[in-house]
Amino acid sequence: MKKPTSAGGAQSTAITSSTPNPLNFTFQGGLLRRQPSQLDLAYSQVQATLLALEDRARAIGGQLGVRFGPVELSEPNETGNPSKELALLLRLMTGRIHMFMLDRVNGTWGLWYSPMVRAVAQPVVPLRDAPVEARTFFLEHSEEFFGRYLATAEVQLKAPQTAVAAGQRTLDLLANVQES
Repeated sequence: MKKPTSAGGAQSTAITSSTPNPLNFTFQGGLLRRQPSQLDLAYSQVQATLLALEDRARAIGGQLGVRFGPVELSEPNETGNPSKELALLLRLMTGRIHMFMLDRVNGTWGLWYSPMVRAVAQPVVPLRDAPVEARTFFLEHSEEFFGRYLATAEVQLKAPQTAVAAGQRTLDLLANVQES
């Protein structure tokens, strides 16, 4: 049995039992902590893995400068399929959709989360502060997210490189033209 006691204003907990306790042990309340459950430990691992991914995403986003999202994960990007469009519409109207992005918000690159509830976008928050269900969902689909991000970055970075090469060829062509 535990009995709260107060000695000199400090909160402590006396541990007693039905048998006499000749040593009369008393501990500060903050020293006694419950053991984390398996679920608590699992969610701690989710958060640690997510923070590692976020650090890497922040570095890649800052290096490439390519913004990505918001995207809904694990949904095919098909249009023209009435049944899939209807299913998406129903989810938008009745439930929650997780939207993720790798972007620079307020000058900071990172992973961001915005739920859509009943087709209304909610405020964007850092993914690390999102509900645990959203963080877990993101980790389950993180390979898809980063695969799509890298493909998008490649396309966006190729366009200016192609334009510069074409402009350089034009400059080379015009270098041979003499004024009369």
